Amino acid sequence: MDKFLALSLDTSRSFIDRNICEMTINGKIINKAHYKVRTGDLVKIKLPRGNEVPVAVERNDDPVVRKYALPIIEYENGYIKIDGSFNEGGGQIIRQSTALAAILKKPIKIINIRANRDNPGLQQQHLVSVQLASCIHSSENNLIGAELNANEFCWKPDTIVTKTFFSVDLKTAGSVSLVIQTILPCLLFGRTKVELEAIGGTNVPKAPQIDYLQEVLFPTLNLFGVHLGVQLRKRGYFPLGGGIITLTAHPCHYIKPIEMLVQGSIVEIHIKSFISNRVHIETGKRSATFAYNILTKKLGTEFQYFTEVIKDPALANGSGIIIVAKTSTGCIIAGSALGSKGVTAEKVGKTAALQLLFNYYKGGCVDEFLQDQLIIFCALARGRSSFRCGPITDHTMTAIHFSSMLTGAAFEITTTEDRVHPHEKSHIICCSGIGFENPYYI
Repeated sequence: MDKFLALSLDTSRSFIDRNICEMTINGKIINKAHYKVRTGDLVKIKLPRGNEVPVAVERNDDPVVRKYALPIIEYENGYIKIDGSFNEGGGQIIRQSTALAAILKKPIKIINIRANRDNPGLQQQHLVSVQLASCIHSSENNLIGAELNANEFCWKPDTIVTKTFFSVDLKTAGSVSLVIQTILPCLLFGRTKVELEAIGGTNVPKAPQIDYLQEVLFPTLNLFGVHLGVQLRKRGYFPLGGGIITLTAHPCHYIKPIEMLVQGSIVEIHIKSFISNRVHIETGKRSATFAYNILTKKLGTEFQYFTEVIKDPALANGSGIIIVAKTSTGCIIAGSALGSKGVTAEKVGKTAALQLLFNYYKGGCVDEFLQDQLIIFCALARGRSSFRCGPITDHTMTAIHFSSMLTGAAFEITTTEDRVHPHEKSHIICCSGIGFENPYYI
């Protein structure tokens, strides 16, 4: 059965893209470096994981605007079937599908869980997230097959409970930020203000650092009209975890659409270097200094730089850095990195600085790690949202696919030349949200 996926494909220029293995037009394999597509052509793209994706192409002179058909929904015994091996086949599919199923009260069956990962199946942080969502929606008995390393599970969400406090302990260095990603939309469409205490990893590899949520994600989500806060009480590094955070979420009536199309110029940069209590303070200072030197060399000193080095208690040795740039139009762009054995403090600072510069020079109003996290909110919003970003990531394509499937929201992506940063292409993601209203809001 055909599946549809929103994909950033610049058909007026080169179709060679890191996300594309093969492209056919009207049944013919195209090997040219450039090919112009006519309106009405049947374009199919084969992705690295083997998914074949039809794309509807519409041309409005310049730039090319691509509108994507809604995914076909498959059912099995009354459950919407979610293929966990789709595209990058990671935990994001679990998090997003669980959140949307909870809000929309749609029963789901997720199969092939994290099939494309080295350790497939439900891991501790995914299991805790799903169990917490079922607890919030008074449906623990409707959660079938969810256990450690499980390759599939079924869930039928029910009415949200009236509790105002929840607590979870991952008992590992699993990311508390990824747990928050799962249950945050559920809490926003709840009955009352809720606090969540989560114990686990706050600054761990392959997950957003808790500082990123505090300084980038949550301030951006405020533009949707939601009110959130997260307090870091103790940091948790790999491999021991033990970090503690408290999330506060206020219910909303509905989500407002956003428009973030102009990046603007940088007005200030915050460099925050943090270390655990058993790491020498000089390690944090060296990371911050090296990052500062790179940024001032590339961007100059016409705006303010703020630098801080923080020493926090933690069970394990650890360090990291986050650099946040704020622009004249209110955009927030970040770069971050974590320390690890054998990696110098200077390299940690350099990695974060170069990551920030990469995202800034791509001309987006959001960075590569924020774009996919906004998709679910755009899909639920009341009205049309649009935001500019750099290269479309695998996570974003997956987020659009499952948001479209479960909500029916329509997405389109436009590719444009960036006027501020010559020779760079940026993309505008637009979504006509479904205007979902909180049934419990008073």
